[in-house]
Amino acid sequence: MLLAFSDKFGGQILPIDPTAQCSPITKGQNCFKAGDNRVNQQPILLSLQTLLLRNHNHHAMQLALMNPHWNDDQLFQEARRITIAELQHITYNEYLPIILGPLLMHYYNLSPLINGFTQYESFTDPSTLNEFITAASRYGHSQIRDFYRLMTNYQNFSMIALRDHFLEPDFAYDGLLESIIRGMVTEEANTVDPFYSDTAKNFVMRPKDRPHGIDLVTTNIQRGRDHGIPGYVYYLKACFNYMATTWKDLEQFIPMEILMKLKTIYNSVEDIDLYIGGVSERHFIDASIGPTFGCLWFFYDRQSTSLARLICRNSRHLMNLQPRPFYLPSPRNPLTDCRSLPELNYLLWKQ
Repeated sequence: MLLAFSDKFGGQILPIDPTAQCSPITKGQNCFKAGDNRVNQQPILLSLQTLLLRNHNHHAMQLALMNPHWNDDQLFQEARRITIAELQHITYNEYLPIILGPLLMHYYNLSPLINGFTQYESFTDPSTLNEFITAASRYGHSQIRDFYRLMTNYQNFSMIALRDHFLEPDFAYDGLLESIIRGMVTEEANTVDPFYSDTAKNFVMRPKDRPHGIDLVTTNIQRGRDHGIPGYVYYLKACFNYMATTWKDLEQFIPMEILMKLKTIYNSVEDIDLYIGGVSERHFIDASIGPTFGCLWFFYDRQSTSLARLICRNSRHLMNLQPRPFYLPSPRNPLTDCRSLPELNYLLWKQ
């Protein structure tokens, strides 16, 4: 019925995994086990995956109250389906519009319907483009900050240096997962561009006994080359039928000051890696990425859900949250009592 968990340290936390790879733990603490084996990499991933664990178990317990005759497998599978549907709706209704912008959402017909479903197309290829996996989906690495807030009751509690918390689960044991989430919804991410934080360039996955970690930017570049991904200008032709053979040809896509820097690194426009070209582009209208990454992006009915409801539902101490957590609190997006946010009607599942 429930996903495995430990109920301590400020709420349900993920089950421990003594065999997981992370830094040496003190005080008998262990790393955590989740469906995604990256869960121990850094505290933000750990917080979000813990939130989804709590969300699944909340649904399972509510369904058990509605249907005490259901067996554990029925409860587990239905809670799983609801959680997947919620995550899909949050992605398409709240997250993608910020990343792609309204014009690209409309052009690719990605906006959720107000009612019902889009028509299922059984012959659509469900596979993911290699270009998306190796380049376009990694735009977010440019948004990594050096420092993140820990906040209690929306008061600035402290700042943590991300470079010091890779491969460490200490925040869960200290009961600070909700403080991380509260901090994330009250501070801006870095802009998607070719200028990266010091952490992203020098300290990713840094063990505490080492002075440096991985350079995430060069890792992304090398990954694209290992996968045989063509250069950036190839995708200008593939996406827009635009042939770029000179640096001047790129001026309508990439700002001049960035082009000048790229000219010192690459001998020819044909040498520009897709990842670097993509993050260097001017953003599409009201979007967080440029047109080429937008080109490479590419049946549920849970329209009542939202990220704000999911966070509030699964937090013990968070009482107020802005309705649109991907945007900072403001007069148009004010902190709101969690109890006023719409909740699922579990009576719809009663049998």
